[in-house]
Amino acid sequence: MILQIIVLLFILLAALFLTTEGPLTAVLVFASAVFASALAMGIYEPVSHFFMGMRPGYARGAAFLLVFFVGFSVIRSLFDFLVRGDIDMPLWPAKITAGIVGFFTGMIIIGSVVIGVEMLPLPTTILGFNRYPQGMTQQAGNSSGLWLAPDSFTIAIWNSLSGGAFGGSPSFAAVHPDISRELYGYRHTIQYSGHHALAPQLLKVLGEGEPEHVLHLLGIPQPPAGRKIILIRSQVRHGSKPPAISSDGGYLRLTPTEVRLVTAQGSQYYPIGYLKDGAQFRPLTLNTPIVDDYRRVGGKHVVIQNWIFQVRRDQKPRYFEIKGSARVDLAAITLPKSLAALPVADYPQHPYANSTLAISLDAGQGKGLVHCWIVRASTPKQHIEYALQNAFHRLGIISRAIRKNDAAWTKAENAVKGEPTPGEATMYRGQANMRMPDTASAPEDWELMIPIFLNSQVGKTTSDSLSRLKTYVKGTLLPLLKRDRTASLSLVGAARQTIHIAPGGYVLFAWRTSAAKMKVWLGSATVKAGSSTTKVLTSQNLQVNYDLSK
Repeated sequence: MILQIIVLLFILLAALFLTTEGPLTAVLVFASAVFASALAMGIYEPVSHFFMGMRPGYARGAAFLLVFFVGFSVIRSLFDFLVRGDIDMPLWPAKITAGIVGFFTGMIIIGSVVIGVEMLPLPTTILGFNRYPQGMTQQAGNSSGLWLAPDSFTIAIWNSLSGGAFGGSPSFAAVHPDISRELYGYRHTIQYSGHHALAPQLLKVLGEGEPEHVLHLLGIPQPPAGRKIILIRSQVRHGSKPPAISSDGGYLRLTPTEVRLVTAQGSQYYPIGYLKDGAQFRPLTLNTPIVDDYRRVGGKHVVIQNWIFQVRRDQKPRYFEIKGSARVDLAAITLPKSLAALPVADYPQHPYANSTLAISLDAGQGKGLVHCWIVRASTPKQHIEYALQNAFHRLGIISRAIRKNDAAWTKAENAVKGEPTPGEATMYRGQANMRMPDTASAPEDWELMIPIFLNSQVGKTTSDSLSRLKTYVKGTLLPLLKRDRTASLSLVGAARQTIHIAPGGYVLFAWRTSAAKMKVWLGSATVKAGSSTTKVLTSQNLQVNYDLSK
């Protein structure tokens, strides 16, 4: 909702502003915006390669916005220098003309900015706006657009220019048939993905074909009339040196919306499934997380995947893409005429399929539903830096108040009943202070960060603490943890919940809230390949325990 209001206000303000500038000025500003937007559209991909060595996930969005704003400023300044006068028109016709042109100028500027922002590795919901509030489906419908649709208006101009005056080969629409859906798909990450982009040199297409004669053997459903099955065999290397690596650990994490096939006829498709071990069809929805382990093949650690697409029968595959930045032009490479079977050992072995984590709540921890998130043990500091700065600031205020014997905080030492206490908040302030100078690229330990965040919300009374923590957990902490969440489950009583999970280190964040109570448990678990791990949350795991009902 906030983004919708910002977009609407900007367009209206642009129209109002240009009514005071005159019709010729309005036309020149409109032309500047169109040229700058078209320039950004045309060259943002090659420019983004300069940013790949720094922040790959931000490369496309940063390149697009930089080219647009620099281009707009330069072209606008050039028009100001060359054209010093305006058209002599009666007052109201001049204002109405300038206002109309100003409206479309605002549409181009805000439409370009929105598209550039959507290229950044942001959540699917941006300032209250979610293009697919019910999630993406294989069909392109069910989307919600911005008021006045400035992004669609801008894309329509791009397609017109790319296929005409700014024409080239290929046109923009040939590679990006539906860029709004495409960009949403790259942000539609269901499971943690440390990399929102993939270095182009790490992706290779090993083969492409139409396995119509073996669909029944592979278990692939027969496509409906007018459709056919396309198989793309891809290989993603792990890489050896950041940022040209595809994963921070031993697993490549994808969602199907990060895998895209574009046809020569200008349509884009997402996979409907993949072949397990290259021989057994597994269906996918666009919400299905994919976690594959690397195998050593030909001296390199790679993930080989066989993607299944269902396309119109008259379509011919042209581009295959993973994570937006790694794209293969299928017409420009030589592929084998048939896809030979590969050894099963070359495919992901999914060791986590035999690894389980069982979680339960100690019988003495009360009754009622407990929510539990299983989170990767660490997170890149850049994901939580702003929140950590805020926590540091708040802990500093608490620490100074206690040291100065501030009456409210001195009383709080005894008045706040439960965990965390003001004294603990002071202790964590020192730990937060030590974390601040660390480089943004250093991973942060959630088992340490969560207590820092929770203790930063201690209030001067138990009631104040409870209120602050409820708001903070829901509004700040859970959105931070969502990036690194691997799984979630619900615990009732002492019943045990068991899940399959990839080997590795995890933090367990569990909470229960009611009108007058709040409990938060924090634990850790290390899961080994092929093993079963059990974790019981007890009173020793309690981080927060407020109860105003007594």
